[in-house]
Amino acid sequence: MSNVFVLCVALLGGPSAAQPLPLQPGGPGEQVLEVPAPGLASPGVGQRGRVTVAVHGVGAWGPEALPVLYLPGFDAGTEDVRATVLPALTAAVEAGRLRPLLVAVVDGRNGLGGGFYAGSWGDWLATAVPGLFRSLGVKGKPVLVGHSMGALGALRLAVAEPDVFAGVVAVSPVTGLESVASARVVRRAAGLLAGGEGPSQWARTPTLAHFRERLFWAAVAAFMPQQRSWASALKGTSLTASTRRALVAQLEPQHAFGAVPRGFCDLPVKLYAGSRDVLVAEASVKRLGEALATACPGGDATRVRHDGDHLSRLPEDVVEGLAGLAAHAGR
Repeated sequence: MSNVFVLCVALLGGPSAAQPLPLQPGGPGEQVLEVPAPGLASPGVGQRGRVTVAVHGVGAWGPEALPVLYLPGFDAGTEDVRATVLPALTAAVEAGRLRPLLVAVVDGRNGLGGGFYAGSWGDWLATAVPGLFRSLGVKGKPVLVGHSMGALGALRLAVAEPDVFAGVVAVSPVTGLESVASARVVRRAAGLLAGGEGPSQWARTPTLAHFRERLFWAAVAAFMPQQRSWASALKGTSLTASTRRALVAQLEPQHAFGAVPRGFCDLPVKLYAGSRDVLVAEASVKRLGEALATACPGGDATRVRHDGDHLSRLPEDVVEGLAGLAAHAGR
């Protein structure tokens, strides 16, 4: 895939009083693009061969702006980031805490809720989005920012392509799927499948129901592509148990970060976790921090614990993380 982003891809809608200003150098604005990504197409999980990318200029951005690649969490899209994180970034730039930004928010949702930015996503993200920043005249390597599912995706992408990025801000990364891949959730998923309701139906008509079951299926599709069908993933008790154990192992920090390239260890990494988070266990993020410290002795990985949760503290965690990494970006 070419590293050069074609900016004349489909622009969604025109400016109006209710919409952000068009993206223009030197000022705030937004441009929403539908970017071809045929290698990502997967009808079985409702993944299109195009990806929505919302590009936000924050402050008087220009060639020296800080480029940011933002990966949202499960079930979250560009509109969620616009409503929650962008106002905090705007306030931080206006207050002088951050220099002007160019933020590319990638919509990683599929019919199940998300694909964990795994598999072919990595190749696409490492080429297409940096190409976008270059085509807009912004210098320097982008900083990766991710939340929940997107935080795990950001870390894995930085491990795979450390020379492409300037650092990582990972807010409440999903590193343990023990609760999602529990025997109880898998039994419910099997019952839904036996009753004629399951991933194929959800992919055609996304629903907010069955959150943990959808998260389980999405993880199976992302990390266990050898499963040729949904039925085979739940065929029999023994296979169910082995599938569950294999899935949990895929997201254990020791598996994902057991051997990392030196380039990754040279990147600054900020990890955030709240003590009152019901979806992302603080202990899982602690294990991740320990795994990174083991893999990169002497590396610049910082774990920040706070008395909050991954949603209420998300905007401030992103601002604080970017402020800490800004000195490393653009080198």
